[in-house]
Amino acid sequence: MRAGALVLRGGVSLVLLGVLLRGADRSGLMSLLASLDPLFLAAGALLYLLGQALSAYRWRLLLEAEGIRVPYRNLLSLYFQGMFFNLFLPT
Repeated sequence: MRAGALVLRGGVSLVLLGVLLRGADRSGLMSLLASLDPLFLAAGALLYLLGQALSAYRWRLLLEAEGIRVPYRNLLSLYFQGMFFNLFLPT
């Protein structure tokens, strides 16, 4: 992807997030975040990370079936980068 297109998509994402957060109740959001149980929050984060790690491992298995060898650490890094762009940039 060209750098200009990436910057444009990032800018559009920031504008959209600004529009969404402008109408949000900030004090309500902060009180909701403060009321979260840290144990459940940590468990949710751990399950999310585990799911992403398993998905990267599946990619490794698919690539190896085609004779392509890529270190798992590289695949995991690429998978997280792809998920970041998927979640935060409009497509």
